[in-house]
Amino acid sequence: MVAGIGMAGCFYVNGISFLAVLAALFLIRPNQIVRADKGSSKLEDLKDGLRLIKNNRLILSLIAMVGISSLFGISYAILMPIFANDILHVGVKGLGLLMSSAGAGALIAALILARLGDFRHKGRLLVSSTIIFSLSLVLFALSKIYLLSLMSLVLVGGSSVLAMALVNTLLQTMVTDEYRGRVMSAFMFTFAGIMPFGNLIAGALSQSIGVSLTVMISGIICAVFFIVINIMLPDIKKL
Repeated sequence: MVAGIGMAGCFYVNGISFLAVLAALFLIRPNQIVRADKGSSKLEDLKDGLRLIKNNRLILSLIAMVGISSLFGISYAILMPIFANDILHVGVKGLGLLMSSAGAGALIAALILARLGDFRHKGRLLVSSTIIFSLSLVLFALSKIYLLSLMSLVLVGGSSVLAMALVNTLLQTMVTDEYRGRVMSAFMFTFAGIMPFGNLIAGALSQSIGVSLTVMISGIICAVFFIVINIMLPDIKKL
C-alpha cells in the first residue's frame, strides 16, 4: 500500500480502520459497575493500586515483563526501514512485506487465542511466547536473507501478541473489580509509556553500533530477563 497509495494514504486507511474499534467499544455492555469509595482521594487510590502491584510478586513480574518488552523488544519496528534499505536491499515494497509479516504473525496469534478461549496453562504459553519472541528477534537481527527475515518476523509478531494478550488477560483475572482499572492503567502506562524511551535507546545505539547489533542485543536482553524471571518466579507457569 505504501508503494501504491503512498504513506499519507496508509495513514488515512489506518485512521478509518479504527471506526471498527470504536463500534466494538460502543457495543460493550458491562454487567456490573463497581463504584470507588468516595471517601478516599484520587492520590490515595493511586497509592493503594501501586501498593497492591508492589506487594504481589506475580503482578509485579508480569508488568515488568511488559516493561522490558517495550523498552528493548518492540523498538525493532522503528529500525525496519534501515533493514529494508541497507541490510536486505528490498526497497519500499520489501519494507511493506517485512512489516506485513509481523502483522500476519500477530493476526494468526490473535485468532489462535480467540479459538482457545479460556484455556488452562496460560502461564506456560506466556513463558514460551516470551522466549520465542526473544530468539526470533535475534534471528531477525542476524539474518541477511530476505525470506528468513520474513519468517522470523512472523514469529516476532505472533509471539509478541501472544505474550501481551496473555499478560493482559492474566492481570485482569488476577485482581478484583475494585483494583482492575488501576492495575490495567499501570499495564498500559508500562506498555505505551516506556516505548518511546526504547525507541530513543534503539536509535542512539543503532547510530553507534549499527541496527543489526542493536536488535540482537535487545533480543538477548529480553531473553536473559525472561529466563531469570522464570527461574526466580516459577509460579508464573502455574497461572
